[in-house]
Amino acid sequence: MKKLTILPIFAVIPALFCTSCFKTSTKTNAEEYLEILQQCRDHDDFHTELYIFPETIEGTEIKSFIYAERSDLFTGSYLLYIVLEYDETGFTPELERIANVKAHFKAGEEKQPIYYPENDLYLTVKQNTRFEYAVYNEETLQIAYVSNQIFDWEETPVAKEFIIPDLSIPNELDDGENMYNMYYLYDGDVGLYVED
Repeated sequence: MKKLTILPIFAVIPALFCTSCFKTSTKTNAEEYLEILQQCRDHDDFHTELYIFPETIEGTEIKSFIYAERSDLFTGSYLLYIVLEYDETGFTPELERIANVKAHFKAGEEKQPIYYPENDLYLTVKQNTRFEYAVYNEETLQIAYVSNQIFDWEETPVAKEFIIPDLSIPNELDDGENMYNMYYLYDGDVGLYVED
């Protein structure tokens, strides 16, 4: 009799490890952007402060917007993606704002986005399966803001032109193993978070 009661328990365990069993929830209403941005910043499992994302989208044309999340077995998958088209007077100041964003740490250290002029891209996170960056197009005056934590790129609606290319982190900025995270300051294997 005990074997019969144990069997159903063992039958359930493989389902716990099936990540495709977890449902992805998405939001596409750009009117919710600022509220979602704040929720993402407050969410402990979304490991970013999203400094490069704009605090306002007034005066822009929203070309694409999606927020997606999926609770996986050990951590969550998150995607925040918005493409904004600026007018000529707003585009350059927004790029300057992104370039000058800084993460401040207790001991006075600072980190900021890495600029890749050949890719028209500002990178804040490239670490394992986490990416955060802003990529722009001077001809269309569009800026795509992307934060992807764990989702496979094929699962996302991010336009191919805005998917991050394979980038090398400059040696002097490398957090180790060709990775960079603006929100962490590393001392060996120990990371100090920007808010610590």
